[in-house]
Amino acid sequence: MQEVEFNRLNDERLAKIIFHLPAGFLVVMKRAEPLIDFNKKFFASFCATHKGFQLPTELKRDSFGYIDGKLVAIDYGC
Repeated sequence: MQEVEFNRLNDERLAKIIFHLPAGFLVVMKRAEPLIDFNKKFFASFCATHKGFQLPTELKRDSFGYIDGKLVAIDYGC
């Protein structure tokens, strides 16, 4: 359910949830294209505080992807 709570912040850096079941049993987002390259320094900057909110995601390639050509966090939560 953490993704659902964070999604309510409407941060453009987070993949949007399009459907979810109560208690977090199922969360559905658009399919993201996987990253080819991963630069930890770049992604640390991408996740840095923006408009008072730091992305709650692990700095690893599987946590990010491209949806409609836009870089987003796809695995987020504390």
